[in-house]
Amino acid sequence: MKSKIALKKALIKLLTKHSLMQISVKKLCQEAGIGRSTFYSHYSNIDELLKEIEDDLVKELSSRDSELADRKKVKPTDFSYFLDVVEFIREHKTEILVLTKFRPDARFIEKWKNAIKENLRKRGLPKDDLVYEMVASEAIAAFDYYLINPDKYSELQIQGIVVRALKIFEN
Repeated sequence: MKSKIALKKALIKLLTKHSLMQISVKKLCQEAGIGRSTFYSHYSNIDELLKEIEDDLVKELSSRDSELADRKKVKPTDFSYFLDVVEFIREHKTEILVLTKFRPDARFIEKWKNAIKENLRKRGLPKDDLVYEMVASEAIAAFDYYLINPDKYSELQIQGIVVRALKIFEN
């Protein structure tokens, strides 16, 4: 398990400087401080490792954001769970910014958008795929903005903006 964590951290670190195509298994293993045989005991290629990182992040983001589906939540105080989402995003700032902004990973972004859209659908909002797509895309863009400009908005201000956006969406 320690070797998988080391590989994940090493890949994200390398992605801050290189494209995925520029990263070899040899370079990844050197960065992680493990042997190639250990890498291959866990993964068949680097893309498989990247997919696991994406899936882990999206699973955690989706589960933390699942309360969005509760239609009874309409006041800013009802969305206190959202601060937990923001905290997770802040704790995983490097991974999220690498995968959304610095070395955009279309597969990760699509997975995250789909998780957001699923939570919106569960909320019972009017079915409009274009609106869901726009809201999910803008949510990810807002998180990127927050990570790059953490002093411009507090978590509570972001929470209030999300609640206002949901009210517009529900009308």
